[in-house]
Amino acid sequence: MKFKFGEFEAEIDAVDLDFEKRLEECSQSMAEENEKIEPDGLRSERIIKYCTSVFRFFNGLFGEGTDKKMFGDKTNMRECDAAIETLSLCVSKSIDEYEKQSRTSIDKIAAAFGAKK
Repeated sequence: MKFKFGEFEAEIDAVDLDFEKRLEECSQSMAEENEKIEPDGLRSERIIKYCTSVFRFFNGLFGEGTDKKMFGDKTNMRECDAAIETLSLCVSKSIDEYEKQSRTSIDKIAAAFGAKK
């Protein structure tokens, strides 16, 4: 499944163990960073801290420099949210695609060996 945002593009496979482990680790790190953001602080501080956590997330998932390809020089919470949502949709589609292929394969195997459903 192709993930594209800004000038960055990568093929992802949400049922690949290495990808899933990186996704889980990066998601956990980002969540922990975001828990430390003071809700009553300056908005500019919240923006930089949140966006920095998102930049680290994508760099951890896809490699250093990914954030610059995705966001350029922008530090915008709305853009960060859009990137996370785009990745989430891509991961979901990748999983759905696998599940459809898997069901088809199981049906073919069952038919080949005369198994009953």
